[in-house]
Amino acid sequence: MRHQGDLFVARVAGNVASPDLIASLEYATKYAGSKAILVLGHTRCGAVKGAWAGLEDGHLTGLLGRIQPAVDCHQSRSRSRGQPCRKPRPLLYCQCTRNHRCAAQGECHPCWA
Repeated sequence: MRHQGDLFVARVAGNVASPDLIASLEYATKYAGSKAILVLGHTRCGAVKGAWAGLEDGHLTGLLGRIQPAVDCHQSRSRSRGQPCRKPRPLLYCQCTRNHRCAAQGECHPCWA
């Protein structure tokens, strides 16, 4: 029995919109009765820091590889503007924007194509 306020939770490091995560959200809305999807993130994300640092370790390598295009794009934009690119914090916005465009509209920003 479902009650108001019940949650269907699907989590993945770095909020990467993988096929498995999207399938979980489809299940939640089509079969589990979820009426809304809320995507939450947080500051100082370890997955973003790992991608920023070029970390390669087991299965993390593939996941971080999905974030890497946003890292490369962000660093490239900073260099083209003549700005130092030391912190990954603005990258969180870039990654969230990328996920939204790719999942909701089926379009990807040129940096991630």
